[in-house]
Amino acid sequence: MELYQLIYFRKIAESENITKASADLNVSQPSLSRSLKNLEMELGVQLFNREGKRLLLNENGISFLGYTNHILDTIDEAKEKMKQQASVFLPPIHIAMIHDNRLLPQLIAAFHRSYPHIHINLHHFSSPAKVPTECTLVLHASEEMVGSSPFCKSSKLLTEECMIGLSREHPMAELENLDLQALTGEPFIVLSQENSFGEFSRGFFHILGFQPKIIMECDSQVMIDSLVARNAGLALYPSQTWEPAKEQVVLKRIYQHRLYQPLYISCTSAMPDPSTELFYVYAEAFFKNGTDLYPDVSSS
Repeated sequence: MELYQLIYFRKIAESENITKASADLNVSQPSLSRSLKNLEMELGVQLFNREGKRLLLNENGISFLGYTNHILDTIDEAKEKMKQQASVFLPPIHIAMIHDNRLLPQLIAAFHRSYPHIHINLHHFSSPAKVPTECTLVLHASEEMVGSSPFCKSSKLLTEECMIGLSREHPMAELENLDLQALTGEPFIVLSQENSFGEFSRGFFHILGFQPKIIMECDSQVMIDSLVARNAGLALYPSQTWEPAKEQVVLKRIYQHRLYQPLYISCTSAMPDPSTELFYVYAEAFFKNGTDLYPDVSSS
């Protein structure tokens, strides 16, 4: 008897339906049915009564479900206990980030659920050259800094499309795409050049051969979003790591042009402590398994 058979059995008992259990477990129906059949053969009893497409626990099934719940709950308890014991002696993590990142709370919340006893400290910084000395992990978008001091190793977490954000009140808000020529003379709000995304956005405009009419610079993504929402100007938005005020701001592509920005996690220590290494590996897996890297349409 394998552990996965118990997990499958409990899910079938909860769902009373192979199709629903298959979808919940992300396991094919033939595999699920085969697992149940093998389990019943090993036990020598039927666990369910079949009523059409419904599978209802019979007396044997109800009895075996009690044992199954006890086994699986005991395993979960043991795993949690081991995590707690392993985390007691783990040092806190210091993470530096270039700007507020709407994906970071999801990552940290998931990490905290798995390792609740590891303390996390978040720090802001304006450029990779100004990383706080206590930080062992850095979330940033600077390809130039990858492989150079102070970063000892780096991993690309995602590549996100950058788009033009404008107020829903703006006359161009109803257009499917924005024409580069139409943007000439439009007021732009940008991050200061000390911020790596501010420098990045200016580089993008330079590649396009487009000189934006910059009317304002600031160091706050929240302030930029607030100003764009009030139709004070346009701004360049990373479409995944920034979260626009959706009721007031729309994101649009520039016709025949696409811009992509990376997001890296970098480690500043050649010999990272266990907490740092654990978070680094966890972040790689989190973005690999749970992030849509290329949105197909703009927010409109």
